[in-house]
Amino acid sequence: MGIINKKTLAVAICALSLSLPGLAQSFTLNANRITVKQAMNALQKQTGYSFVFYASDLDVNKQISIQANNVSLQEAVRQILEGQKDLTYRIEDKRIIVKHVTPQSSQPATPQKG
Repeated sequence: MGIINKKTLAVAICALSLSLPGLAQSFTLNANRITVKQAMNALQKQTGYSFVFYASDLDVNKQISIQANNVSLQEAVRQILEGQKDLTYRIEDKRIIVKHVTPQSSQPATPQKG
């Protein structure tokens, strides 16, 4: 039984690794005084991941500075969304889905399992 469980675990880990290739890569994005929209576009060009959100949920004109050297996709997204109120995001396929959360259940911009 122990061997079957180890094989099953190994197959599951391999499958998970194959389904999350962008999440395991590291990215670099450094810029001063750019808009959230410009940072999103730069990350999209570098990764192929697109952002999905309602315009009313996110201030895309907010000026930010980002210093992300060899960071995960999650960390780059966290830095881009930092300072935005009541947001959460999840990464699904090649999309970064950003959404507003209600204040009673709000958390900093952190990934959700999708």
